[in-house]
Amino acid sequence: MPDAEPAWERIGDDLSRAAVAWTIVRIIVSIVVLVVLYYLVPDDTKIGAPVLIRFLVGFAFFIFVLVWQIRQIINSTRPGMRAAESIATIAVLFLVIFALLYYSMERSNAANFSQHLDRTESLYFTLTVLSTVGYGDITPTTDPARIAVMFQMVLDIIFIGAGLRLFMTAAKLGRRRQSAAVVDQSANPSEGPISGGKPAD
Repeated sequence: MPDAEPAWERIGDDLSRAAVAWTIVRIIVSIVVLVVLYYLVPDDTKIGAPVLIRFLVGFAFFIFVLVWQIRQIINSTRPGMRAAESIATIAVLFLVIFALLYYSMERSNAANFSQHLDRTESLYFTLTVLSTVGYGDITPTTDPARIAVMFQMVLDIIFIGAGLRLFMTAAKLGRRRQSAAVVDQSANPSEGPISGGKPAD
């Protein structure tokens, strides 16, 4: 049967393309959901929560999602693709949390920044700080606002450096876990499928 192996190879290629396409769809959906939620979160003036408390709650949620994503990468059947999805999700969540911080600070005190910030301008300012572009059209004008911006700058460096390395390390651990599971399955074929029936991520 000379055509058997090429047929299997084509099936493998199709599955790989489908997995990549599904990962891209999940990334797009995650980004859209986070941005929509950003625009739907109530104003501070409507819920009466202090700016610092809201930021700390948001940052704690960010850490929780970060840890959860790392665990998902390690346990995923496709750790590399899962890592790409996690990086995109965490990056957008990071931007949204700081955009909400700047928006809330401007709402609580208009003197915190050189101009009025709506939600879009807050997101724009957060992105310019992350990318180190710094056009200068929006600047912090009070010490609390400058401290918030400096805090984001420090976290930007940590996220770009250590954060990306952390995700790549998690992907490597996931691949090693898969390799070890394959070896165990080969040595003990009677134990059943290595994934335990869990669907692929």
